[in-house]
Amino acid sequence: MSVTNDFIGISAVSDADFNDIPAGQPIDSKIRICATSPYKFIASGYKDEAAEWPQEMVDNHKYIWYDEIHNHPVYGFLDEMGKEDLILLDRTIYLKFSEIPEIKSHNITVSFLMENGKVERTIPVQF
Repeated sequence: MSVTNDFIGISAVSDADFNDIPAGQPIDSKIRICATSPYKFIASGYKDEAAEWPQEMVDNHKYIWYDEIHNHPVYGFLDEMGKEDLILLDRTIYLKFSEIPEIKSHNITVSFLMENGKVERTIPVQF
């Protein structure tokens, strides 16, 4: 029995052009996920306690429990994340834009994709 959603992907689109990406197309190559998961520790048979943490994640995301020995980083662009990367995501997830768009007002729709559907929210963002 799972106590978390089994995500198979995360995707985001904007209602406005995001630099070279037209409105309505995925902007996953412009957004990094910063999160943690105990999945690699559990999959190792509860032995793998060493995690390499990206320095940017440690420096800029103070509310992520990077210092907990059993958590591993989930860090990378949304279009690089696979199903295994998203197993047992912790409740704190940051999405960080890698660039500022020319158009400053956006409604960003973020979709957490699952085998049986998706959870989706639209967030107004001013850059």
